Amino acid sequence: MAAIARRKLLAAFGGAAAWPLAARAQQHTERRRRVAALIGWSDTSSYRGNLAAFIERLAQLGWIDGRNLQLEQRWTDANAERTPSLAG
Repeated sequence: MAAIARRKLLAAFGGAAAWPLAARAQQHTERRRRVAALIGWSDTSSYRGNLAAFIERLAQLGWIDGRNLQLEQRWTDANAERTPSLAG
């Protein structure tokens, strides 16, 4: 009898421990895509406006940074020699 009660108790604890993992897995079912914006200019307000328009258009298409998209921004500061290292 004690063995059966112990099994039920262990099964209950096992199910309770697995529940948070299952709930978390259901929340993150959508795959996150990674996009890098390699911008060949300096990080100034005029070019930031272009980047903001790009991000806004992505959002209109359903791509939200932090939800289903990881957006990385890299600026070359108008120095072409920096491009290969930033692209890597």
